[in-house]
Amino acid sequence: MQPAIAENTVTPPILAPIAVQMPSKVSVGAGYSLEVVKSIAEVHALREEWQALPRDPNADLDFYLTVIESHEEILRPHVIVVRREGVVKAMVVGRLERKRLEVALGYRKVSTRPIRFLMLIHGGALGEDSDELASPIVASIMKTMRDGEADIVWFYGLEQNSALYRAARKAGSPASRDFFPTRLGRWRGRIPPTYEALLRQLSPNARHNLKRYAKRLQATYGEQLSIRNFRRPDDLETVLSDTEAIASRTYHRGLGVGFANNAETRQLMALAANQGWLRACVLYIAGKPVAFWNGFLYRRTFYTWTTGYDRDLSELRPGTFLLQKMFEELCAEKAADEVDFGFGDAQYKRDWCDHEQVQASFMLFAPTLQGIALNCFRTPLMATSKLVRNVLARTGAMQSLKKKWRARLAQAKG
Repeated sequence: MQPAIAENTVTPPILAPIAVQMPSKVSVGAGYSLEVVKSIAEVHALREEWQALPRDPNADLDFYLTVIESHEEILRPHVIVVRREGVVKAMVVGRLERKRLEVALGYRKVSTRPIRFLMLIHGGALGEDSDELASPIVASIMKTMRDGEADIVWFYGLEQNSALYRAARKAGSPASRDFFPTRLGRWRGRIPPTYEALLRQLSPNARHNLKRYAKRLQATYGEQLSIRNFRRPDDLETVLSDTEAIASRTYHRGLGVGFANNAETRQLMALAANQGWLRACVLYIAGKPVAFWNGFLYRRTFYTWTTGYDRDLSELRPGTFLLQKMFEELCAEKAADEVDFGFGDAQYKRDWCDHEQVQASFMLFAPTLQGIALNCFRTPLMATSKLVRNVLARTGAMQSLKKKWRARLAQAKG
């Protein structure tokens, strides 16, 4: 049965209610037991054990709950917990959502009617990673689909050298597998104790460009330039308002990505400010906000989040200037050992970082008629998209097309 393509406005189908039960422990051999947590109350009960494990703010318990509570399409938590003799050895953090399966064709998307996704979040594979534990975890995920709770499981940002990745890629039949996994490059770099030492880690060309563009910006605007750092809860209204003034005119907004002054953003930034994680920085020219960087300082790693700048100043690189100042502040504070620029490739990430983590995003489709139909819908579209992208890349037209489309989106938002 082929899933119908969505129109601009579609009435979501009526989905059967999901019964939430207390987690039941299942023995998985060698003294291990597995349970699946499906309610907010049960998540809270895991707090002490959970909070000892995350390295990434996405998997922090309070961050995770804030995201769940900010989205109507999220139906409930779905957290797989493996214990040995009562002690948590591994967790896989996810959430059950009702949303459309979308396939990007260039900057446009084709989608189905809303279906049920089990989203396994980036950074959510916590604790021990071994073949011994990965096998029952993937078996539990497959059971969730066979029981009709999810049509698709989406693994996002999974380490390609992990046991969980290997087990998940082998799971299911060929009709259930994703033939187009996405490679996700994640750039990270060390932050030494001084800004001078950080600059010495950069290539001579990168140092030259930083100095050149900083001088050009300062020569043009001089004392009109000012920078504000925002960290406290009472800073939120100002940073949200000033950041939105910049973000509303970027091409990111046309794509529906990047910063948006919505309920989720406000709640996450409030959480970060209250927890002492928030590091937000805005550049002003004569009091007008022109560039911003937002991020979280979490367990001695600075995670960049959203960024943007006034496109009329692109030749002066205000975002690069602001990033320099943020690094100066981080080095002076001596509270971070690393920076994590998140997914995606960009020259500034290569300049500041010394290694790239290769991760993967891929799906598993339910071994049902609905799941197989969804895979049949997606696979030829993904094949077409990949073919077109390869042709554009070989002919050198890809970057030119991206620049034109981004300029068009930014102009539309102007």
